[in-house]
Amino acid sequence: MDLRCGCCSGAILPAVGYSWKSVAAKSMSRKMHPSIIEGDQGLEYIRVSPSQFGCPLCPSFTTWSAGVIKRHLEVHVTNAVHFMEMMICRCNLHCRDGSHFHCPFCLTTIIRKDSITTHLKECQNKSEVSVPPSQPPSPEAHPPADFTTSIVAAVKKDHSYIETSPKTPAPAPDEPDVGQSPPATASEEPIASEPIASEEPIAPTHIKCPYCPVVLFKRNLVIHVKRKHDKEKDITGQSHLQSTLVDHHNEPVGNSCAGRKRSHWGNQSKGSRCAGAGHTPQGTGGQGSKLWGGRFVGDTDPIMEKFNASITYDQRMWIADIRGSKAYVKALEKAKLVTTVEMDLIAQGLDEIAAEWLKGVFVIKPGDEDIHTANERRLTELIGAPAGKLHTGRSRNDQVVTDMRLWLRDSISTLTGNALQLISTMVERAAAEIGVLFPGYTHMQRAQPIRWSHWILSHAVALSRDVDRLQELKRRVNVLPLGSGAIAGTPFDIDRELLRKELDFEGISLNSMDATAQRDFVVEFLFWASLCLTHLSKMAEDLMLYSTKEFSFISLSDAYSTGSSLMPQKKNADSLELIRSKAGRVFGSCAGFMMTLKGLPSTYNKDLQEDKEAMFDCYDTVHAVLQVTTGVMSTLKINQSVMEAALSPDMLATDLAYYLVRKGMPFREAHGVSGKAVFTAESKNIPLNQLTVEDLSALSPLFGSDVSSVWDYRSSVEQYSAPGGTAESSVTAQVEHLRKWRQTH
Repeated sequence: MDLRCGCCSGAILPAVGYSWKSVAAKSMSRKMHPSIIEGDQGLEYIRVSPSQFGCPLCPSFTTWSAGVIKRHLEVHVTNAVHFMEMMICRCNLHCRDGSHFHCPFCLTTIIRKDSITTHLKECQNKSEVSVPPSQPPSPEAHPPADFTTSIVAAVKKDHSYIETSPKTPAPAPDEPDVGQSPPATASEEPIASEPIASEEPIAPTHIKCPYCPVVLFKRNLVIHVKRKHDKEKDITGQSHLQSTLVDHHNEPVGNSCAGRKRSHWGNQSKGSRCAGAGHTPQGTGGQGSKLWGGRFVGDTDPIMEKFNASITYDQRMWIADIRGSKAYVKALEKAKLVTTVEMDLIAQGLDEIAAEWLKGVFVIKPGDEDIHTANERRLTELIGAPAGKLHTGRSRNDQVVTDMRLWLRDSISTLTGNALQLISTMVERAAAEIGVLFPGYTHMQRAQPIRWSHWILSHAVALSRDVDRLQELKRRVNVLPLGSGAIAGTPFDIDRELLRKELDFEGISLNSMDATAQRDFVVEFLFWASLCLTHLSKMAEDLMLYSTKEFSFISLSDAYSTGSSLMPQKKNADSLELIRSKAGRVFGSCAGFMMTLKGLPSTYNKDLQEDKEAMFDCYDTVHAVLQVTTGVMSTLKINQSVMEAALSPDMLATDLAYYLVRKGMPFREAHGVSGKAVFTAESKNIPLNQLTVEDLSALSPLFGSDVSSVWDYRSSVEQYSAPGGTAESSVTAQVEHLRKWRQTH
């Protein structure tokens, strides 16, 4: 039995290097094939040239970046493994207890059993994909019998379907329930709508409907009851349902994650479940649970609660917050403010909290207004009273800025790696395509012939400066503020040098007021991001023009292009357009945050809470832009013949002036003579190189028969051999310089 994967150009899975048993085993834990690149029955890439790679399943896909080809192949493997999961019934998000099936033509459609025949007839006219000629079926094309027994499939002569579950078929529901949903994203859990047997335990995040055996995600109970049982019923008014919800999830009805805000690129933290962050139930005495609540009486207005909270976005600093606390408790123990036993207990509790974040089971509760409050609240739940000693001598003012510096320091390392990968891709492409000439432009007008590699390196050099600036910024970020307290410092014998070593900072802040209030490092990062995206936006603008039909110098890979919903012929450079637009987004964050800072009085003010969203958003934006730009630059194809055909003789007018300079004429006079020659050619409606020697001699007696040597584009390019020029020797020197620079970064 052959199985075909719609994600891999219809290739039979074993024919492209997958072992049936190994893929099945890996799919159980959703891990990729262990040998994705070169070897051990893994999917291998093709080396088109020493520095260029190709995909064995996509003949048209080539790239200059090893990172891009790895990501490309990972998509093939991930999709293949996901397909195998559905085939062997290991993916609960897709299996419907034998009542649903996957069409072998469209694969991704879940179809009710009673409508499979109709659907198959509709899909029958679709062309069946075949194995690419370069990938003939391997001897492993047929899986071993012991494996096929776990796949429930019915194959008929006219219509075939794949059964997604070996269980006894159950009647299909008349309509999708509230609980049925597509696979969950990183920040949203799937909604369970299938009945769960009474002997199986119910997860704390789910609840059983009191009117039917359906077990579903708690926050969907209200709408489920209204839709499926009695539309007039109001579940929020029924005390027995209220108590049922509280018993199962310790959360009032309707207290959902509606207030949660996603940061740019969807980087909501994967490590938490929101239990109504920013909401305080009535009668809970919300102020008393605050780190600052002792002086206040009564509850905070719920709107103010949400307005004040930052947990929706600063939770992504959970690693930094826990790391800072683990270092601080050591300083407390050295100052004899906690015992060694208490220190070990606190450290153990913090490790447990870190594990919860890592596994995605940390529950954010009402009253957790920020990541510091959430972690301390959870620590108290785990170890009790000793958790209250952790904040001794520490303010959230120095705690938050410490977390930010730790987070940004690690993020700078990530962005540096992204930028270096892009630069390496550009440098290697420049080295490989050094022989390609095309027009250089100034004022959007054809100027002089240059090498395509020279253009690439002009942008690589700008990015190398960005990397150097980022490294300089990292040095200023890497200063310890912890131990500064709220404003005046700490009255306890806190060893700040110990903290510096524990957290791997290079220096210690000099003034406690400045340490807790200054956000220079954030502003510098926002400015750096703005300047970096300025460079990338300029490069994207050039590439957009070069990819148009009017230029046709390059063609973008389909992987980084989109189409039109109306005009079938369109191939839009959306990747480049978005790179260009993201620059404006970052500029806005930088200018906006500087406006926030300019009117602040000394030391910490709540206005500074705006720093994190700006910092996170700029990081997410630059991180994505650098990766997309690497993909674009590594996969685009050049049209060398079109590039060189765009060269025109008028671009050699400067060379004509240089010809006269070499014969002794001052350049300013030679410039005028060359301009007159251009005017003469335009008057005669002929190219500049078709002027005769007599025509040129009429302008200057210095013109001779050897003037014909001027009209050679490669000779023109080769004369610019000074360092930094576009001659082959100069461009080669630039490539070598950037390669050596890359080795030191």
